[in-house]
Amino acid sequence: MHLSRTHHRHAVGAAVCALLFALTAGPGGAQALALSSAGAGARDTSAACRSSAPRLDRTDEGSRCLSVSLRLSEVPALGGTARIDIEVGTAGRDTGVRLDVQLPAGLEWVTAPAGLHTATHPSLTPAHGGRVHRAEGAGRTGHDRPWRLSGSVRAVAQGPAGIRATATSTGDAEETDSDFVFLTVGVRQS
Repeated sequence: MHLSRTHHRHAVGAAVCALLFALTAGPGGAQALALSSAGAGARDTSAACRSSAPRLDRTDEGSRCLSVSLRLSEVPALGGTARIDIEVGTAGRDTGVRLDVQLPAGLEWVTAPAGLHTATHPSLTPAHGGRVHRAEGAGRTGHDRPWRLSGSVRAVAQGPAGIRATATSTGDAEETDSDFVFLTVGVRQS
């Protein structure tokens, strides 16, 4: 079975999420843990941007110029808030982008990023706690002109949580990228 790099990254992200939830749900799970799949800094999309010309080895499935980066200012304790920063970029030409940011049931939007519309949907994913809070919308990004957004979230339940941001090109649904932040909400220390 052949996985594209995007599908492979999603599979790896899901596996990491499951592992982190298993590790943080046990004893000592109230300790704060926040990780981003993008690392400490913004990703360099220029190295990942490839020509859409077919290659003989068939591992290149087209252009991969789009990137999304998700950051949380801090891990909020129960009842606390944190700022969430999102950056969508491309190493290619100016493009329209759809953005979908998902919060599990244990987090809720205090202020959604400007231009995104929020809604709550049922979810069968156990880590979502029965529902997912989404912020969705469209914007534009171009080479050296990232689309930057900020909002704030509140922790409303203890336990592990995962925030996911997915950016998809409006001109090519295969052009997509996701980023994740995994955390464990604990009780506020007195």
